[in-house]
Amino acid sequence: MTDNEASSAREGTTSNPPTLTAPVIMISLLLIATIIGFYAEFLVRSIGSFTVKAHIPDGFVGLILIFIIRNATEHMTAVTGAFRGKVDFVIGITLGSSV
Repeated sequence: MTDNEASSAREGTTSNPPTLTAPVIMISLLLIATIIGFYAEFLVRSIGSFTVKAHIPDGFVGLILIFIIRNATEHMTAVTGAFRGKVDFVIGITLGSSV
C-alpha cells in the first residue's frame, strides 16, 4: 500500500478521477464547434465594415493584418509554454511558425 492509498484509507475516501463518456464528449465537441462557427462567421462579416470605417484597403487586411494576428497567437502560445517549462513544445511552435 502506498502512502496516498494509506492516507485515503484513513480518511475513508478514494480519489477516483472523473470520467467522460463518449456521448458527453461528442455533444461537447458539437456544441463547442457550433459556438466557434458562429463566432468565426461574426468576425468574418465584421471585417468588411471595419475596413470601411477605418479606411483600410481590403488587400492590406487580407495580406498583412491576418498574418500578423495569426503569428501573434503562435508567439503568445510559445511564451506561455516557455513560462510553463515546456521547451520541446516551444521549439516545435517556433520552428513550425518559421517554416
